[in-house]
Amino acid sequence: MARLQGRGNLSGGFHREEADKAMAAMYNDSYESKEFALTNQTNHDVKVSQSMFLDAKVPVAHKMSIRTDAAISIKLNSSDNDAISVAAAESPFFLDFLEITNIFITNTGTANIKVIIA
Repeated sequence: MARLQGRGNLSGGFHREEADKAMAAMYNDSYESKEFALTNQTNHDVKVSQSMFLDAKVPVAHKMSIRTDAAISIKLNSSDNDAISVAAAESPFFLDFLEITNIFITNTGTANIKVIIA
Protein backbone atom coordinates (compact mmCIF):
# COMPACT_ATOMS: atom_id res chain seq x y z
CA MET A 1 0.00 0.00 0.00
CA ALA A 2 1.24 3.47 -0.79
CA ARG A 3 2.57 5.45 2.12
CA LEU A 4 0.98 8.86 2.42
CA GLN A 5 2.92 11.84 3.67
CA GLY A 6 0.90 14.41 5.54
CA ARG A 7 1.61 18.06 4.86
CA GLY A 8 -0.04 21.38 5.14
CA ASN A 9 -1.76 21.26 8.51
CA LEU A 10 -0.52 20.95 12.05
CA SER A 11 -2.46 17.78 12.83
CA GLY A 12 -0.52 15.74 10.22
CA GLY A 13 -3.62 15.20 8.07
CA PHE A 14 -3.51 14.23 4.41
CA HIS A 15 -4.49 16.27 1.43
CA ARG A 16 -7.67 14.86 -0.05
CA GLU A 17 -6.12 14.64 -3.53
CA GLU A 18 -3.18 12.54 -2.31
CA ALA A 19 -5.47 10.18 -0.42
CA ASP A 20 -7.74 9.78 -3.47
CA LYS A 21 -4.75 8.89 -5.67
CA ALA A 22 -3.52 6.30 -3.18
CA MET A 23 -6.97 4.69 -2.94
CA ALA A 24 -7.36 4.65 -6.73
CA ALA A 25 -4.09 2.72 -7.04
CA MET A 26 -5.63 -0.09 -4.95
CA TYR A 27 -8.47 -0.73 -7.43
CA ASN A 28 -8.54 -1.97 -11.03
CA ASP A 29 -10.91 -0.72 -13.70
CA SER A 30 -10.68 -3.91 -15.79
CA TYR A 31 -11.43 -7.52 -14.99
CA GLU A 32 -11.86 -10.87 -16.73
CA SER A 33 -14.36 -13.62 -15.92
CA LYS A 34 -14.22 -17.17 -17.29
CA GLU A 35 -16.45 -20.17 -16.59
CA PHE A 36 -15.58 -23.72 -17.62
CA ALA A 37 -15.78 -27.37 -16.58
CA LEU A 38 -12.75 -29.58 -16.03
CA THR A 39 -12.68 -33.37 -15.85
CA ASN A 40 -9.64 -35.23 -14.49
CA GLN A 41 -7.02 -32.60 -15.30
CA THR A 42 -3.46 -32.18 -14.05
CA ASN A 43 -1.92 -28.71 -14.19
CA HIS A 44 -4.59 -27.48 -16.62
CA ASP A 45 -3.18 -24.23 -18.07
CA VAL A 46 -6.01 -21.69 -17.83
CA LYS A 47 -4.16 -18.99 -19.78
CA VAL A 48 -3.70 -21.31 -22.76
CA SER A 49 -7.12 -22.98 -22.67
CA GLN A 50 -9.33 -19.92 -22.06
CA SER A 51 -9.46 -17.44 -24.91
CA MET A 52 -8.52 -13.87 -24.01
CA PHE A 53 -7.49 -14.76 -20.43
CA LEU A 54 -4.65 -12.74 -18.89
CA ASP A 55 -4.20 -10.86 -22.15
CA ALA A 56 -3.93 -7.16 -23.03
CA LYS A 57 -7.04 -6.30 -20.99
CA VAL A 58 -5.57 -7.70 -17.74
CA PRO A 59 -2.00 -8.88 -18.47
CA VAL A 60 -1.16 -9.29 -14.78
CA ALA A 61 -3.84 -9.77 -12.13
CA HIS A 62 -3.52 -8.69 -8.52
CA LYS A 63 -6.87 -10.01 -7.31
CA MET A 64 -8.53 -13.37 -7.97
CA SER A 65 -11.74 -15.15 -7.03
CA ILE A 66 -12.33 -18.83 -7.85
CA ARG A 67 -15.67 -20.62 -7.40
CA THR A 68 -15.87 -24.38 -7.69
CA ASP A 69 -18.42 -27.09 -6.96
CA ALA A 70 -15.75 -29.77 -6.39
CA ALA A 71 -12.32 -30.05 -4.80
CA ILE A 72 -9.51 -28.58 -6.90
CA SER A 73 -5.93 -27.49 -6.39
CA ILE A 74 -4.46 -24.43 -8.00
CA LYS A 75 -0.92 -23.32 -8.72
CA LEU A 76 -0.19 -19.73 -9.55
CA ASN A 77 2.24 -18.46 -12.21
CA SER A 78 4.11 -21.75 -12.69
CA SER A 79 3.09 -25.40 -12.60
CA ASP A 80 6.23 -25.92 -10.47
CA ASN A 81 4.85 -23.83 -7.60
CA ASP A 82 3.17 -25.33 -4.54
CA ALA A 83 -0.48 -26.28 -4.89
CA ILE A 84 -3.24 -24.48 -3.00
CA SER A 85 -6.14 -26.80 -2.16
CA VAL A 86 -9.64 -25.38 -2.57
CA ALA A 87 -12.61 -27.47 -1.40
CA ALA A 88 -16.12 -26.76 -2.64
CA ALA A 89 -17.02 -25.66 0.91
CA GLU A 90 -14.21 -23.05 0.76
CA SER A 91 -15.60 -21.58 -2.44
CA PRO A 92 -15.32 -18.80 -3.37
CA PHE A 93 -11.59 -18.60 -2.74
CA PHE A 94 -10.09 -15.09 -2.81
CA LEU A 95 -6.49 -14.01 -3.24
CA ASP A 96 -5.22 -10.44 -3.33
CA PHE A 97 -1.56 -10.42 -2.29
CA LEU A 98 0.31 -11.75 -5.33
CA GLU A 99 0.87 -10.90 -8.98
CA ILE A 100 -0.85 -13.55 -11.07
CA THR A 101 0.34 -14.29 -14.62
CA ASN A 102 -1.20 -17.76 -15.00
CA ILE A 103 -3.32 -20.32 -13.17
CA PHE A 104 -2.90 -24.10 -13.27
CA ILE A 105 -5.74 -26.30 -11.98
CA THR A 106 -5.70 -29.98 -11.00
CA ASN A 107 -8.85 -31.97 -10.22
CA THR A 108 -10.32 -35.47 -10.17
CA GLY A 109 -13.84 -36.05 -11.40
CA THR A 110 -15.64 -33.01 -12.80
CA ALA A 111 -15.45 -29.48 -11.44
CA ASN A 112 -17.40 -26.47 -12.65
CA ILE A 113 -15.15 -23.45 -12.18
CA LYS A 114 -15.59 -19.69 -12.40
CA VAL A 115 -12.48 -17.50 -12.27
CA ILE A 116 -12.58 -13.71 -11.92
CA ILE A 117 -9.34 -11.74 -12.05
CA ALA A 118 -8.56 -8.03 -11.81
